[in-house]
Amino acid sequence: MSRPLAPLAAALILAACQSTTPTAVTDTTCLAMEPITYSRKDSPQTAVQIRQHNAAFRAICGE
Repeated sequence: MSRPLAPLAAALILAACQSTTPTAVTDTTCLAMEPITYSRKDSPQTAVQIRQHNAAFRAICGE
């Protein structure tokens, strides 16, 4: 194949793989996550990380 035709051939090959049907995506993040509880035995840094996780959970899942 000559060099000038290579980009055209690549474009045709890639266009053949294009999907015209929308793909449904189901977000299961909230099924996999849940709020975490901590105790007095946890370090202050652990408590901060747990509060950050729980804030992200509430922001994403609205609970």
